[in-house]
Amino acid sequence: MENELLELKLAAYFDGEKASVTQLQLKRDATTLDQVRDAMLDIGMILEEDLDQGIYVTRVTGGRRSSFGPIIAAAISDDGVDVGGVVVRGKKKPVLEAMAAFEDALNGNPPKPRRRHYGLKLLLLLALAAIPAVILSRYYLFPRLVIPAQAATVEYNDAVEEFNSIVPRYNSAAEGVDLGNLRGFVQEAEKLSVQGTDYASVCRSVIGGNRAEKIQSDTETVLGMAQELENEIPVLDSIRNPSEEWVKSKLEGVDGIDQIGSVTAGNDPNGMLGKDGGYTSCTYFTTGYLGKDVVKGATPIQKGVDGGGAVEVYQTLEDAQARCEYLSGFDGTILYSGSYALVGTMVIRTSCLLDDDAQYALTSDIVASMVEA
Repeated sequence: MENELLELKLAAYFDGEKASVTQLQLKRDATTLDQVRDAMLDIGMILEEDLDQGIYVTRVTGGRRSSFGPIIAAAISDDGVDVGGVVVRGKKKPVLEAMAAFEDALNGNPPKPRRRHYGLKLLLLLALAAIPAVILSRYYLFPRLVIPAQAATVEYNDAVEEFNSIVPRYNSAAEGVDLGNLRGFVQEAEKLSVQGTDYASVCRSVIGGNRAEKIQSDTETVLGMAQELENEIPVLDSIRNPSEEWVKSKLEGVDGIDQIGSVTAGNDPNGMLGKDGGYTSCTYFTTGYLGKDVVKGATPIQKGVDGGGAVEVYQTLEDAQARCEYLSGFDGTILYSGSYALVGTMVIRTSCLLDDDAQYALTSDIVASMVEA
C-alpha cells in the first residue's frame, strides 16, 4: 500500500503533468527518524524536514547529478521505511538509483565519491583558474561567506551539545516503558555530530551549499528537537506505573467517557489488584458510544470492560507485556473482550461491543490525554 502522506509531500515538488511519484518499501526493523535523516545527508541535500509527519525530502547529489539530481522522500512505517521519488518525463532509472543509494546509506554504506583521472589539459586549465579563485576567495568567499558560516557553525555546535546533553536523560526515562503507541516518541534517542569550525572545513561546507542562513535554520531545528526531547521526559516519567488519581484525571479529560471507577481489593473482578505480576491499579470507565442499558450494572466496575473499557496499571513493563500476551490468547474467539494497547506500563482496554473504528478512536483519545503536559 502506498504512503499517501509521502505522495502528497512529493506532489509539491513537481508539475503533475510532467512528472509522477513512484514508491517502494524497505523492510527494516527498529529504524529511527535520526537514522533516516543521517542517510539522507549522506546522499544529498535535505530540502524539507517535516518532524510532525516524520518525513524527510532530499535532492540526491553526486557525480553528474550534483545540481539537478532526483528528489526523494522517506518516512518510517510499521514495516520499515517508505521511500518515494519524483519521476520526471517517465525516466524512472535515476530515481531507482537514488532510492538504492539511500538504502545503502541506511545500511551503513554511504556512497563514495568517484575518483577521476584528468589529463594534462585539464590540469593546465585548473592552474589558470587558480589565480581568479584565489582572488575570489580573498575578497569575496572569505569575508562574505566563510566568516558568517563559521560563526553560524559555532552556534550550531552549541545547539548540538545542548541536544546531546538531553539524550542520556531521555533514554533513561524511556527505559522500561513502551512507546510504540505514542506518535513522535522514539524508544532511544541518538546523539548528533558536531561540525568542524576550522577554515578549511567551513569553506568546504560553504562550497557544498551550506551558507550561514541554512546553518542558522539547521540550528533552530536542532534547538527545537532539543526542546521537544526535554518536554517528552516528564511524559515518559508519568506513564511509568502512574497513580490511580493520575489515571482518573486523564480519563476525565476524554470526550465520550461518562463514569469512572477504580477497583478495590473487595470488588476487583479479576482478583489481580496488588498481586505478584498483577496491576497496581485498575480504573474502569463507561462510554456514551454505547447505549445506556446495553450493559447491565450500576457502576463502571459492575459493567466491566464491556461497559466502555479500563486502564490497568502495572509496576513493570514486563508485567504489562505479560498481560497483553494473555489477552491475545482470546483474539478471534467468543471470549474476546475488546482491544488492548500497551502504553508505558499500562494496558488500555476498550469494549468489544464497540466497532473497530470506535475502539481505535477511544484508545487514541485516551493516549492523547495521557501525553498532554
